Amino acid sequence: ADKDDCLIVKLQPTGGRLFVGNRVRASSKAWLSQADLLEGRAVRCLREPASGSNAAYPEMRCVVYEVDDVLNEPILGYHTEAEGCLFEVAGLRRMQVKQVLDYMHKGVTSGEGVLVHCRHGANRSATVAAAYLMMYHRYSAKDALELIASRGPTRHVCRQPGFTRQLLLLEAELGEARQTVDVRRWQDMPGEWDAIIYEGSLDFASPFMSDRLATQLRQSDTVPGVDA
Repeated sequence: ADKDDCLIVKLQPTGGRLFVGNRVRASSKAWLSQADLLEGRAVRCLREPASGSNAAYPEMRCVVYEVDDVLNEPILGYHTEAEGCLFEVAGLRRMQVKQVLDYMHKGVTSGEGVLVHCRHGANRSATVAAAYLMMYHRYSAKDALELIASRGPTRHVCRQPGFTRQLLLLEAELGEARQTVDVRRWQDMPGEWDAIIYEGSLDFASPFMSDRLATQLRQSDTVPGVDA
């Protein structure tokens, strides 16, 4: 792919396309038209004023993921015990990033173009795009970041160490889940969020553990062949 296009990958079988861009490209109607994105979707990973947050950009479907490019931003919803002050914001980010990744996946599976951007296309948007590739398309963190660096707007991606840590925590949970999940059941769940929630140690700091426990409780109520 031409690096100027910022097309990261075209995903089969739908032909959905994932782009990572910066604010300059996202605000250029000419570039969006050339990339055939005006009828697609955008994820704006920016901390912007609530009023008119989309005013600087051509009209298109979008969501705004309001995250800061700072060391302690729990962009994927993770925090450590030492970061107890981040418990509430990490929980909020967990809900938000789930919605963002679901929004992206709906676009990709519908054959649309999906643009993820922040100010420079280096940290916030690269982290969210990498998380999407890891979640739904089984990329490793390294492979996802190398792909984004080679095809996105800059080679200097995810230089924010806090974001790198978030991706590595995600990778560890995904790896554990994919070693323990039943293979037949995995194949029967082609892309729903419940297919990629993790069954590991009971780490309640994990942004997805409460969802996994809730899912298990629902499933325990509907096990075939078991009388109540």
